[in-house]
Amino acid sequence: MSDPFVWRELRDEYQLVAQRCSSCGVVIYPMKHKICPKCGKIQEETKEIKLNPHGKIVTYTVQYVPGPGAKEFGPPMILVICDLDDGGRINGILTDCAPDSVKIGMRVKLELRSLYTSNGLDVYSHKFTPIKE
Repeated sequence: MSDPFVWRELRDEYQLVAQRCSSCGVVIYPMKHKICPKCGKIQEETKEIKLNPHGKIVTYTVQYVPGPGAKEFGPPMILVICDLDDGGRINGILTDCAPDSVKIGMRVKLELRSLYTSNGLDVYSHKFTPIKE
């Protein structure tokens, strides 16, 4: 089983839909802001844009000891903050990569993947994977 259909239709979380400030043009993700974080203008009319899932790692850490309730993830877990090419900064887990090969500036792709299974349902979230260049 997977996430209910209604959850998969949440545009800003699952479909990477952001908004562009009508005054200064900055990309705002997630779309929960009513005021532009750059210019401070109230966002009465915004332009929605679909973000490109490609970006680069800004910073990261490797977690070797799982936190409470995180035993499903198994160490080591690589936690990253990435800037997407179209704008927006997103944090997530980096997969398909050894901890010693992670680099600042590394190109990655954001994908929607199963995080873990709870009560027979897969719980999905964003995960990053390295782009092979």
